[in-house]
Amino acid sequence: RVCRKVPAMVEKNSPETPQQIALGIDLGSDRSVSSLLVGPPFGQPTLVRNKLSNDSTPTAVAFSSNQKRCVGDEALEQPASNAANIVADLPKRAGASGPVSVGYGPDGASEDFSLEHCLAMFLHEVSGDAAAHKGGQAPSRTVIGCPQAYSAAQYSAVADAARIAGISNVSLASSSTCLAFHYAERHGGDAFPPPEATEPRLVLLVDVGCSYSSAAVAAYHADMRVEVLASRGTDRVGGGVADEALMGHFRQQLQSKHGDAASGAKFEHRLRRVCEKLKKLLSTVESAKVDADSLLPDADVTLTLKRSELDAMLRPSLDALAGIIAEAVAGAGG
Repeated sequence: RVCRKVPAMVEKNSPETPQQIALGIDLGSDRSVSSLLVGPPFGQPTLVRNKLSNDSTPTAVAFSSNQKRCVGDEALEQPASNAANIVADLPKRAGASGPVSVGYGPDGASEDFSLEHCLAMFLHEVSGDAAAHKGGQAPSRTVIGCPQAYSAAQYSAVADAARIAGISNVSLASSSTCLAFHYAERHGGDAFPPPEATEPRLVLLVDVGCSYSSAAVAAYHADMRVEVLASRGTDRVGGGVADEALMGHFRQQLQSKHGDAASGAKFEHRLRRVCEKLKKLLSTVESAKVDADSLLPDADVTLTLKRSELDAMLRPSLDALAGIIAEAVAGAGG
């Protein structure tokens, strides 16, 4: 269990309390968000915008043929012809053994990078954006929120990546802990029971991400303590999991008809984009179709699907989500 008290606001600065800058990074499998908290006096956290003025950054790196390293939005803007050199979904791949081989050397020769080094490139970029936001002053403390379902090896990989990136004074926290305190920060006094209350206010927090999801039960006490009573996480629920289900469905269809033409890094890159678009359409209509331009070299392809078919594909994920919610509630004594 995690139990901490929400600190009171500091009203004014003093020589004994020099100003500090804390950087928080929500490490997402698809996109990551960072914010700065400056004080004393401490106010509300400020979102850090990247070089393109976006308040979230794709958690990806890429390597172009001219030996340039691309991070974030620039990585995902690489053409499909360079899809094999895009390293995405970094948080989920953290802790995996084996290097990433990319055509990065002279004349496109293969070069190997560890996943920790790839993640370090991303964290270095995010930390640099935060420093630029404060006139070049680096954060004095950094907290990285990691998926609840992370293993010890994955936590260790993120810590190694932060060290490689040159980020000092780093703490790692589970996404459930971060979400519990974010709820208190967002709702203020309304998150807590009145001062005379003897029982805490219990809140079920459910976070559905791209590759990971979590459920937690948090207790908000009258004395402003926040206590995470129980939490569970899974990598079987998320937007990216839905994309993979769609990709598997259409990959099988296309390979049965077109053979090896429906394979390779370029095909997978384009298929993912089409499936993401189809998934979004099915959130508002009962059936949808998307023209998949250039998906196959010598054939025009249109992908069609009904929402009922998507629901059937995602039934195992929905069951997994219900499972972690039930486990979190049971773990909290409910």
